[in-house]
Amino acid sequence: MKYLAVDPSYANRAGWATYDTSTCEWEWGSYEVDGLNFKVRCWNLFNSLSRNQGKPDHLILEWPTYYGGERGQIAAAKSYTINLAGIVMFVVGAFAMPAKDYTLYTAPDWKGSVSKQVTARRFFKMFKVELNQVDHDTIDAVMMLVYHLQLIGELPK
Repeated sequence: MKYLAVDPSYANRAGWATYDTSTCEWEWGSYEVDGLNFKVRCWNLFNSLSRNQGKPDHLILEWPTYYGGERGQIAAAKSYTINLAGIVMFVVGAFAMPAKDYTLYTAPDWKGSVSKQVTARRFFKMFKVELNQVDHDTIDAVMMLVYHLQLIGELPK
């Protein structure tokens, strides 16, 4: 079974990670999310994912969370939070994923309240990758997929 996790973005880079249970192989990376408008950004992300990773058997995406601090208020005021939710569901729909074949997690669901630095340390320890060789969007996608695989008992020891 092939799993694809996506840490989406409206303004920057979207991280992705795949894990194939038949080969126990991991792949990961990130894409620039660009385009003149919302619709083009959605299509560009989907096209990058589908062209390079193909249609997964199960799709895992980070669902946006509203944070009440200054950054969260700015993101909401600029519609980034709602646009991010739109991107998530666009990808689900473009892949034509039935509800049973995708899972949405908020950041607090899959990583709790730990910082990006703590998540990065966990990633580097688990995958033995040198520091600063992977961006934080990719790390988030990988670690969200790790969380999902642990929950369903598919993560190899």
